[in-house]
Amino acid sequence: MSNNSVTIQKYADWISSILAVESVTDRYCTNGLQVCGDPQQKLTRAAFAVDACMEVFHQAAEWKAGILVVHHGLFWPDIRQITGIQYRRIEALIRNNIALYNVHIPLDAHTVYGNNAVLARIAGAGQIKSIFNYAVSCTFKKKKTY
Repeated sequence: MSNNSVTIQKYADWISSILAVESVTDRYCTNGLQVCGDPQQKLTRAAFAVDACMEVFHQAAEWKAGILVVHHGLFWPDIRQITGIQYRRIEALIRNNIALYNVHIPLDAHTVYGNNAVLARIAGAGQIKSIFNYAVSCTFKKKKTY
């Protein structure tokens, strides 16, 4: 993806397309943009992390990221109120003009770019296929020395 005039929305759509977010059922969280003031804002820097937490937000702000892409976002089924730490997290993103994009199960299950597929390839896997909508199975090409 060229970054000449990429907006937050275009970048989010591109990630969603690459990881086939719409094709994966994720009953645990909301995938995609979770926090965003202006989706048409030009994007110059993206940051990536596992968890949406204050330390990561501070580092993304220092680095002047326009979007933070995480595996574990802010909105889960048990989140019913925006108070306390949840409020402060969202406030930090808004104050620093950082959009938050979450990709949970689609990143686990993707057979090329997903967490599980990458680990399987590192372990010497051959064919990798998605199973259970959140995991991958594989066969090994040859014996690997560990």
